[in-house]
Amino acid sequence: MGQYLPTTRTLDNGFSARWQITELATNIARDTSACAAGRCNALIANHFGVELIEPVNLYVMTERAVKYGLLFVGLVFALVMAGEINRGVEVHAIQYLMVGVGLSIFYLLLLATSEHIEFHFAYIIATTMSSGLLTYYGTYTFQSRSAVFGFGGVIAMLFGLLFVALNAEDIALLLGTFITFAVVTALMVVTRNIEQLHVFANGFWAQSDS
Repeated sequence: MGQYLPTTRTLDNGFSARWQITELATNIARDTSACAAGRCNALIANHFGVELIEPVNLYVMTERAVKYGLLFVGLVFALVMAGEINRGVEVHAIQYLMVGVGLSIFYLLLLATSEHIEFHFAYIIATTMSSGLLTYYGTYTFQSRSAVFGFGGVIAMLFGLLFVALNAEDIALLLGTFITFAVVTALMVVTRNIEQLHVFANGFWAQSDS
């Protein structure tokens, strides 16, 4: 980094670099005199060196997770809608809202815990808490134990796929796109006969009421 590039550099299980800069090129005498008079901006700006970066840290990972947030919430909403149609139950708008809130708090849990422990363990904790909360809430939404376990299992699978996408450095977008395509395809297959499912559900509940 800085004003000057090294004349030579090597990368081999580490790195080394060599700078060779003339006094004329740096104007170091002028900048030093100016700094002695209290004007040090030019001297401070006239620098060079090496800056180490961490390709993927906890904030980058959390930022990646948030980028998938809207799509992730949309997929879960589609999953709830598919369960609503298949089970013949009516999910209130407030329940959709609470599911969205339960998903959103996952990102806050992830960031808060990853600042104190390793990201992988923080992700497991946040996933367990969010999946457990949504599964518990689904018990009263779908009123079916098998549907609730299936709902919780799919959410856990989505969190797992998101984790795989987050850990991919160079192909994160490509991998996330293919995962999203696969999930959307599965949801489209499940809901392809939505009108027939709706008619069936209405008939089922009409017979139950009679």
